[in-house]
Amino acid sequence: MKKFFVLLAVLSFGCNVFAKSTYNYKLPLPGATKADAKLQGDTLLPVYTSASVKIPNCPKMTVVDTAILKQPYNTKTENGKLIEATWKEQWTVKGCGQNVYVPINFIMENGRTTYMINQKDVHF
Repeated sequence: MKKFFVLLAVLSFGCNVFAKSTYNYKLPLPGATKADAKLQGDTLLPVYTSASVKIPNCPKMTVVDTAILKQPYNTKTENGKLIEATWKEQWTVKGCGQNVYVPINFIMENGRTTYMINQKDVHF
């Protein structure tokens, strides 16, 4: 029972800290991203989380640009629609007067896209 209350306290504290932060979720994002609006929305929180490791305690962040680092390759289309591809983007997050660059690897298979962010590649 004690573990439950400790976990509850930690979760409450974490939610309060997160609630005090302001992240811009306006879509579509600026720049050249190939991610559709749903994928952009799904990727935003992990991008902000990765950026916050570089600029901790920054209460306000926004994605100010998206760029293609590696054009889609290993592509496959079906009935004129792209169903498989791999590409790399870099999203620029601005917070507390600093830009943080978050590289993202996107992998589309069978029309579904996943993404990976390697924290060691996130940089100023």
